[in-house]
Amino acid sequence: MGVRCGVKKVEIVHTPVLLNESLEYLSPLGESFEKDAFMIDSTLGEGGHSFNFLSKYPSLSITGVDADAQIQGRARERLAPFGERMSFYNGWFNEFYADYPLERHPDLILFDLGISV
Repeated sequence: MGVRCGVKKVEIVHTPVLLNESLEYLSPLGESFEKDAFMIDSTLGEGGHSFNFLSKYPSLSITGVDADAQIQGRARERLAPFGERMSFYNGWFNEFYADYPLERHPDLILFDLGISV
C-alpha cells in the first residue's frame, strides 16, 4: 500500500488498527482543537496516527517520538507536507519525557502500544 505525499510515494507497511476511534475519542469532545494545540505521538512509527491527526486538525502541531531511525525516516517523508507543524525526536519515549521541558504542556499524548509484524 502506498500513500502520496507531495510528489514522493512513501511505502506504508503499518496501518493503525484503532485509527478512527483515536481520532474520535482523543479530540476535544469530537470537535476541533484550539489554536496552537500540541500533541506528542510517543510511538510515532511510520506516522499513521500523526498523519491523520494533522490532516483532520489544521491547528494541531505534533512532536513524534521513535527510537528506530529508519522507521522515523519513513515518517519524516510521509509527514513532510505538514512542514513546521511536525517535529521529530529520535530516541526512546522514556528519554524524551525525562528531558521534557515542563513549560510546554501538551494537549494530548498518544501511546499506540502494539507490534508490527
